[in-house]
Amino acid sequence: MIKDSLSESPSNSSDEAKHHDEGQLASSEELLEVFHSTFSPRQQEEIVYAFGYGSGVFAQTDSSKNDEAEQSATEQKMLDMIIIVQDALQFHSINIEENPHHYAPLFRTPSRAAWWQTHQAPFPWLLSNPKVFFNFCQDPLLLKYGIMERQHLCSDLQFWDSLYIAGRMQKPTATILQSSSSSDDGLMMLQDYQNRYNLPAALSTALLLLGRQDDTDATTEIPLSALYSQISSLSYTGDFRMQVGAEDPAKIDKLVHSPGQLQRFHQMYHATALQPLVESGVVSLETNSNIGDTAAAAAATTITWNPQDPSTIAELRQRLPPRLARHLEPKSQSSSSHATTTTTTRLLQNELHSIVAPAARYQAFKGLWTAGITKSASYALAKLSKGLLRSWR
Repeated sequence: MIKDSLSESPSNSSDEAKHHDEGQLASSEELLEVFHSTFSPRQQEEIVYAFGYGSGVFAQTDSSKNDEAEQSATEQKMLDMIIIVQDALQFHSINIEENPHHYAPLFRTPSRAAWWQTHQAPFPWLLSNPKVFFNFCQDPLLLKYGIMERQHLCSDLQFWDSLYIAGRMQKPTATILQSSSSSDDGLMMLQDYQNRYNLPAALSTALLLLGRQDDTDATTEIPLSALYSQISSLSYTGDFRMQVGAEDPAKIDKLVHSPGQLQRFHQMYHATALQPLVESGVVSLETNSNIGDTAAAAAATTITWNPQDPSTIAELRQRLPPRLARHLEPKSQSSSSHATTTTTTRLLQNELHSIVAPAARYQAFKGLWTAGITKSASYALAKLSKGLLRSWR
């Protein structure tokens, strides 16, 4: 059954599958129908976890515009899906047999698909490979789905190798399928790595970046929604698609402030990442209502912390991936606070750029070959309609 984000256990309620949460465009039942019509039971046996994301699943409305119907009517409905498998080669071997039209002609044999899936692509020393193989199909809506091995996702969740999928999992997603086996170590490992590494790291990185914007005051206080906006922007740092108009310039605002999104962010981060920092005294939360998994509580909440406090920095640093944590090693006492914090901000931003930018370039390059130029062009046009082309209307 579908639940928001990577849940601890699947739901058994048939009523839940038919329910539209606030701002959810595709119900659980509709997403499952698309999934089952695309992938056979034999394929589904290979799947550890599958989730939907993006504007085809959750409404992404511009808070500055009132006419949502006109805005969505001009866009082609598209569903984005990520499928995590134990053995990518095995999955592709079955998928090529059953859905050969999903692949570019060049890759309609398992060996050629495996060549890309095992990442023996040209120029590997120039381009970071996010280890995701994307396909496109259109029966009847435009579906883009990515295949990734569980071990590669676990590494991305822990170390932020590319932030290509880990970054998507820092924002609300809709679970489509979880392994039916209650003893599935692969699924439990994904849940553990998401909650133990990825979400705490995203929140801590956002706090460090936000807290270092202004050094005039010892404490920083912002709305919780601003923290979620900073988290949403992490995986877009250096992404060329944002720079060339292939993404909606209002995307971050829509990801956080569209109907139901604040509640989903709060459900993701409150227990796993925020509450431990509250209990350790690193941050404090203030609201006029009880803190809970509601949009009203999240919208009314402010978060306060002291970004100049060495113990705060140390606590946040231990939650970061090693490649980011190294930029927060204790500095000399003689260094000025402003110079140190400004430098650290720049180093963190540069490190995020070095993770995201090459991975985004590589994936775009790889997509031209694996999905085919025609399908890739159709997808690119759909993306441009939300970005550069919309600004010309």
